[in-house]
Amino acid sequence: MITGEEIKNARQRIGKTLEELADETDYSPRQLSCFEKNENLVRYDKFLQLIVALELYKPVQKKNQKVDL
Repeated sequence: MITGEEIKNARQRIGKTLEELADETDYSPRQLSCFEKNENLVRYDKFLQLIVALELYKPVQKKNQKVDL
């Protein structure tokens, strides 16, 4: 699993604010801040969406294949 510190470091590495990351995910800036402080856990069903937004994971796509997240 990913730690709050890793979430914050990844967000800062790509130069996004909490608000910008919130716009790309189903989380509010407050929820994201809680994740970064290890005050709350990321829901499993939304985990992939968060790590894609943080550019920690990029789905492999075959030629002419649409990837839905």
